[in-house]
Amino acid sequence: MARNIKFIAQAAAGQEAVARNIEHCSRLGLPLITQSGPVAHRLAVVGGSPWAKDYLDELRTWDGEIWGVNGAFGWCIDHGVDATFYTIDPAESLKDMAIRAKRAVLASCCHPEVFAAVDGPIEVFPLGELPNGSTSASTAPMGAAVRGHAHVTFFGCESSFETQIHGYDWASQDTSRAVVVCGGQEYLTTPQLIMQAEYIAEIARALPFFINVRGRGFLPALIEHGDYEVLKVSRAIMESLGNGNQQLH
Repeated sequence: MARNIKFIAQAAAGQEAVARNIEHCSRLGLPLITQSGPVAHRLAVVGGSPWAKDYLDELRTWDGEIWGVNGAFGWCIDHGVDATFYTIDPAESLKDMAIRAKRAVLASCCHPEVFAAVDGPIEVFPLGELPNGSTSASTAPMGAAVRGHAHVTFFGCESSFETQIHGYDWASQDTSRAVVVCGGQEYLTTPQLIMQAEYIAEIARALPFFINVRGRGFLPALIEHGDYEVLKVSRAIMESLGNGNQQLH
């Protein structure tokens, strides 16, 4: 029987570490995205889905700005796509991605080493002061709006996958998986991607003139149909149901 599960996001780095990162960022005196000057009319947000490769030609000739989300930034650079590094992740390990960046939009909760690694201008997304979703990609609509972009197109953010979650090497020990049904189709996904899809789809349905999602998968289907059901989940999710991170309803 299909069920719905309410997933609740938690900061992987811990609240104390996030608070320290925000305090460090406040001392840097960097401009906020709310203080940006003129920006490109169109913004492309590139996520890590393997299907992003289907749009390489379009991204290489994109008439506007491009944000590469987390590891997708390196993928963009490797494939000739001129991108800005974009993340809200507080992990220190993202410094290995940031070191390739000539410009970045970073959340105030990002690790000090990530700020230090960027070789160019940085703008800050003030986490907690602006509405945001639980993933870097899901903060992009609000970030784009307050920065002054008139339209956002998502690439590689389908929030589902067939075999490999990312189109690049990304080590993860997380074995949480779920199969959801939306519009009569089944999609393999994760709790994090479900929350991302819910957040972006809600905005996209309310503001179709502002957000466009390219690609296939769960997120485009959720925008079109507006609802989904969880068909089955992995053992990792079942074992965590009693920990307060997921709730059946």
